[in-house]
Amino acid sequence: MELVRSNNAVVTMRDYRKGNWTHEETLVLIEAKKLEGQRRMFKNTTTTSTSSSSSIKPSGELRWKWIEEHCWRNACFRSQNQCNDKWDNMMRDFKRVRDFQRRKYDNDNDKVVSYWEMDKIQRKNNNLPSNMLPQIYQALANVVEAKLGGSVLPTVVIHHETTAPPPLPPPPEDAPMTWPTQEDSSTKRRRSSEGKRSNISEEISSSANVLIEAIKGYNEREETRHKELYSLHQRMYEIEESKIESERQGFNELVEVINNLSNSIITFTSQRTHL
Repeated sequence: MELVRSNNAVVTMRDYRKGNWTHEETLVLIEAKKLEGQRRMFKNTTTTSTSSSSSIKPSGELRWKWIEEHCWRNACFRSQNQCNDKWDNMMRDFKRVRDFQRRKYDNDNDKVVSYWEMDKIQRKNNNLPSNMLPQIYQALANVVEAKLGGSVLPTVVIHHETTAPPPLPPPPEDAPMTWPTQEDSSTKRRRSSEGKRSNISEEISSSANVLIEAIKGYNEREETRHKELYSLHQRMYEIEESKIESERQGFNELVEVINNLSNSIITFTSQRTHL
């Protein structure tokens, strides 16, 4: 349990969850890390032309505190230290699986079994994590692609076919027999690859623009809310000051009345003595 001070200066108690992470908690953490990276990227682009003091990068502790707040709002009750440790472990496992998959596809070796076709013993023998889920891998790949702008192997599960393909129909009698050359095949593969990369780039650019607009609107709403809270606190402070001033004036008036009453009693007593 930990004390947490929020923006409105109210101290709350947080009871962080212990134990293994659930699948839902892991996806919430990945989404939080992705949004935090996009938030920092947006702030860097909007503060390029400002003074150097406004472009100071926040510390890692503040970034992970933001991630904790996002997880807490999405029913992932973990601390910033838990989130940091979990992320480091996931990225270590992700890189091992990614490098293994890259070696498989770079070598174009169909005999090498994909990670998701292995059992736990095969994964252990290849020094790979034993329980990396395809959904978790793909979500982490999306975060890495958004951060580095590079290419990460997608989640691919190979299924070996045992049935023979249907025979090709015979060519027409008058048609000349032609065979695709190696140059034609490589050109088609290159064009297909370039088209896929272009489509992916356009989708990423479109999604980034939508996310930037959403983050910009969120930041504007946060700034408006902070201004309203500041105005409210200022008003409360003025009311408190007015209350204290009223009490002080009332106390002074009470003291003055007591003094007048005391003087009247003394005068009355003195007059009775002379009589």
